[in-house]
Amino acid sequence: SEMIDLSKLVVEEGEKVWTVFVDIYPINDDGNLIDASAIAALAALRKTMIPELDKSGKVDYSKELKTPLPVSKDITPISFSFYKLGDSLILDPTREEEEACDARITFGISMWNKQYMCNSCQKIGETIITQEEIDKMMDVIQKKFDEVTNKMYQGQAQFLGWISDSVLNQYYKDCDILVAPSLSESFGLIFVEGMSWGGSLSLPVMFAELKK
Repeated sequence: SEMIDLSKLVVEEGEKVWTVFVDIYPINDDGNLIDASAIAALAALRKTMIPELDKSGKVDYSKELKTPLPVSKDITPISFSFYKLGDSLILDPTREEEEACDARITFGISMWNKQYMCNSCQKIGETIITQEEIDKMMDVIQKKFDEVTNKMYQGQAQFLGWISDSVLNQYYKDCDILVAPSLSESFGLIFVEGMSWGGSLSLPVMFAELKK
């Protein structure tokens, strides 16, 4: 989708570049883990900052992070997974529905120049998916893409910054997903903290990690 401008990750041409890793650590799920993970990754990447370097080219952790990851504001790749059960197509299935299905096909969709773009497609399962079924999926995808992006960018996603432990405790209890952009591996302590404070965390927890 070219969501990330790779040319801006160059530190020293021909020598050094930044590499972006997205690590996914599901605690548990009730279906449609792929699509939930993709949305969480997108949210994490949009808040990821590139570390500052010193004169020798090494990361200077004492400097304030000022440079955001070069992510396009106009490209939002969203994952949509359809499951086939007999003659039925299911979008956003539960775990039980997934296990009963015969095949899955996942599309990576974005919009560029006011046109819907298919950036990726992956199918699993031997069951045939017909052209008519693909056409039905495309009709649904256009509506769902607009619905998801509107929820993400029209005031329904808020970035609160630092909050107190008491407020954080309540957020852990109420949350459906935990997104954690990180400059270094945290060994899963955030997961343990969230669960110990009563969070259900039924959706994946996401880390966006930068390495040089």
